[in-house]
Amino acid sequence: VIDGNYARVCPQRFSMADVCIFLDFARVPCLAANLRRWRQYRGKARPSLGCEEKFDYAFAKWILKDGRSKRHRDWYRSLQKAYPEKVLFCQNSRDVRKLLESGKIWQSEC
Repeated sequence: VIDGNYARVCPQRFSMADVCIFLDFARVPCLAANLRRWRQYRGKARPSLGCEEKFDYAFAKWILKDGRSKRHRDWYRSLQKAYPEKVLFCQNSRDVRKLLESGKIWQSEC
């Protein structure tokens, strides 16, 4: 499991992975979810992260603009074309729920 933006290692990781799931949610819901998480864990470490939760201008800008550039979208789509049998895109929570219910991936509690 890789969570985050690890563009440098994606090609190598994709070649070794069984399934690659992109959570390609809309900008505003992503920003709202991150703000809620930051308010909940501000000044302390999230159990799943291990370091202090932070939210700053650079991160908000990445969510709203920089991480959504045409160059980024084209690069991720090229990976999808290179590994069509492995790459799944979810654009919202409903897509994630359908994917989990479909049995295409194995779900476990960590």
